[in-house]
Amino acid sequence: MKKSGVLSNARTYNLLIDKSPDYDAALHWWNEMQEENVQPNTGTYNAMMTKCKDYALVRSWHRKMKEHGFQPNLRTYNILIEKSPDYSAALGWLGKMGEDSIQPNIRTLNLLMARSPDYDSARQWKDRMIEYGIKPNIWSYNIMIRKAPNYETAKSWLETLIKNGVRPNVWTYNRLIEKSPDYDEAGSWLEKMIKEGIKPIVWTFTALVKMAPDCGTVELLLKTMRKQDIQPSQNISGLVNDIFPHCEDAKALLAQLLKNGDI
Repeated sequence: MKKSGVLSNARTYNLLIDKSPDYDAALHWWNEMQEENVQPNTGTYNAMMTKCKDYALVRSWHRKMKEHGFQPNLRTYNILIEKSPDYSAALGWLGKMGEDSIQPNIRTLNLLMARSPDYDSARQWKDRMIEYGIKPNIWSYNIMIRKAPNYETAKSWLETLIKNGVRPNVWTYNRLIEKSPDYDEAGSWLEKMIKEGIKPIVWTFTALVKMAPDCGTVELLLKTMRKQDIQPSQNISGLVNDIFPHCEDAKALLAQLLKNGDI
């Protein structure tokens, strides 16, 4: 950066690390910081931790942060909870947060809900939001729908979020599709989301293709994808060919969509 005449400071490098596509690219900017004698800060270490794929590597950056006199902040602990290999480890970091007198936020509690081993544990975190004075957001409700033990419970969370003034998003409906007992129920959620102006994604159609009862349904799903300007994935292609090898019209339409999308 010196050669380019760009002012070198921690904030600039933090942004470059944050925008890096992977750990190696982030490490390049970290090494350049050291070469240019730019002092990192807590944000720098946090940015490096977000790029780590391996939990041991995340912990090594956390240790390095503390060894160099930088105190973890809320984002640090949220990263550590998110990167934890299991629920027990995530709880351990919550305990460390308490020792450092750092209060959790909505992201902290959503992460713990998502990492919970079962519905009851997730529900406890949802209830604790009230204790912390935190209002659940759409991701809180989506997690509860995903964790729900049955379809009726999942639907009840949709009713609750709407009652509380939270608007469903694509993942709300994706999770309801996933929980649906049959294709008719799942298909009704696709219709509802489109009617509400929520655009489905490839994941939506992948789940529906897995549940489709016949060739005509698969063909209809592919036509809906085309109407929604969504290109089928190779995963959908594989499902159609594996589950419905005899559906020639659907396979022909799929081939056309794949060709048009250059997939």
